Amino acid sequence: MLFWLVSVVHRLRIPPHERLYRSEVIDGVLWDWTYQAGRVTSLIPYCIEAGCGTELILTEVPQPDASGFRGTAIFCTHCNKAFAIVNALNLADHQRRKIEKKIRDDTWSQPPQIA
Repeated sequence: MLFWLVSVVHRLRIPPHERLYRSEVIDGVLWDWTYQAGRVTSLIPYCIEAGCGTELILTEVPQPDASGFRGTAIFCTHCNKAFAIVNALNLADHQRRKIEKKIRDDTWSQPPQIA
């Protein structure tokens, strides 16, 4: 009984975003993450195609290629979907900063706006 009570009290001390905000679709990628010492860590990108959910391969293209592209190329090995995000290197860190801004602004719990 004491263990249960301590467990409940501990869970209540964890900020709501650390319990409830652990994934979101950002820039066409489903990101899952964990928290460590209050920081977003271990971001993992997944395909959002219906029925897929495969972890994506992210490839940085730091120097412009033959077509002039510079950024992160994204590929799903299951459904062969490929796309890219221009001028975003170290994409996981880029998305981490977006997530942490939502937490600071307290906009993480609001549903995404449909354009």
